[in-house]
Amino acid sequence: MKKIEHFIIVITLLLTICMIIKWLNPLAEFINLKDNFQMIHHTQMETEIKFNNFYNKYLKNEDVLGMTKNIREMISYKNNWGENDPIWYGLTNYNGNCYVHAMLLKKALDKKGIENYLIYTTDHTHYWNLVKEGDIYRHYDSTSGNHLVGPVNDDEKYESIQHQHHAQRDWDRNLFPKAE
Repeated sequence: MKKIEHFIIVITLLLTICMIIKWLNPLAEFINLKDNFQMIHHTQMETEIKFNNFYNKYLKNEDVLGMTKNIREMISYKNNWGENDPIWYGLTNYNGNCYVHAMLLKKALDKKGIENYLIYTTDHTHYWNLVKEGDIYRHYDSTSGNHLVGPVNDDEKYESIQHQHHAQRDWDRNLFPKAE
């Protein structure tokens, strides 16, 4: 009789362990920890709520330069971009690479109805924004660090990225309007 009771206890424990493992697998997929940041699966609506809260608190009443500076001050630089949702990543971790910074500014400018472009170097190693102000375009860079904030024209932006990265870097000027 004791052997049967022990057998039942062992089987029950094994089944319990299997159920716990089965329950933990989706949880492990739900919370993805890597590179010292937390990326939680979320809905697009949750991203919109998070962005709207940030926008209303820090960007809504600002001009382009003010929005650029506020993003720059609020979101520190870290060489991560948040995979499929840089907006969520930046506003959850309050850091991110130049793509995160540029996407936050783009989304804010789009929300205000300001014509703008996400612009990038031909090697895709730096992103910033090209913004229409009146009848002219100007470059703005919300990436924290030594990047020239703006507003600047094409020549000034080109000089700043050459100086910043000590390399021949440019953007495909045929893809974007000129900032003269």
